[in-house]
Amino acid sequence: MPRPIPPQPPNDVPQLRVVDFEAALERIGGDRQLFRELAMIFVEDSPRLLESLAVSLSKRDQGQAERCAHGLKGIAANIGGVRVERVAVVVEDAARSGQLDLADVGFESLSVELTQLIGALRAMLVGESNRSESELSCYSMWPLTAAAPP
Repeated sequence: MPRPIPPQPPNDVPQLRVVDFEAALERIGGDRQLFRELAMIFVEDSPRLLESLAVSLSKRDQGQAERCAHGLKGIAANIGGVRVERVAVVVEDAARSGQLDLADVGFESLSVELTQLIGALRAMLVGESNRSESELSCYSMWPLTAAAPP
């Protein structure tokens, strides 16, 4: 059986930032402390959810794979992880439609994006106490292709 064609990310994915801090704050009513708490929970919990997704895909459990991808999509959206959210949508849709080979391919991209998001959140959380608000906003919004500010 031929391998499925890997899903192509939407055209805007390469331009999206790892963490869209402003969008996340808007989504949660501007509460910076809540954002910090959500970011810490995300850093702690998302790897377990990704592992559950991997197990679901390896067992070819379509329903569980869809639920795991949906969960990752939602928690990523809450903290402004737009890239993870977009890739999780692809995996969720593939699982929902029973295209688990396609979901497997999407899982690889999701894993990479999730690793980058966790790294960005960790760096932001660690650096938060040493930066002013404007620097924090800038720092947490840097694109993947650019280095974080010193």
